[in-house]
Amino acid sequence: CPEDAPARPRPIRSRRSPTHCAAACSISWRRG
Repeated sequence: CPEDAPARPRPIRSRRSPTHCAAACSISWRRG
């Protein structure tokens, strides 16, 4: 996740999904 992210995103079941992690982080960042 980018340094601008407020906090760590929710844990993902599959750690082999960097794209999903980025998407979750982006959503979390947009929500605030």
